[in-house]
Amino acid sequence: MRCRGGNEQAPGVTSSKKDPAGELAARREVLLARSARLRDELADDAQRVQRGAAFVDRGASLARSGLLVPLAVAAGVLLVVGRPSRVLRVGAKLLALWPVVRPFVPRIAALLRAPPRGPRARH
Repeated sequence: MRCRGGNEQAPGVTSSKKDPAGELAARREVLLARSARLRDELADDAQRVQRGAAFVDRGASLARSGLLVPLAVAAGVLLVVGRPSRVLRVGAKLLALWPVVRPFVPRIAALLRAPPRGPRARH
């Protein structure tokens, strides 16, 4: 948008020689609102990316834990020795139960790592 003097002017800003401070204040408010909107959109996008990357993080932590190779070997042996349809059917059932079992896994692991208790001494 061109004014009489040939100067370019930002859209949405009207020319007023009477109140340049008011123009700047109005422009600042518009920019602050835009900045807040863009910040919110960026935060939403970052959350979506983080949710998508969580699966990759879990896979990487499983690979680092050393459980990946034994699990893959066990799955291969089950597929070769057992009937694949039965193995897949049981695996699907276990996968469906996993959200129920998952909270108990740390307790079960702690029980398996606990040293065996000997017979109690009677006083």
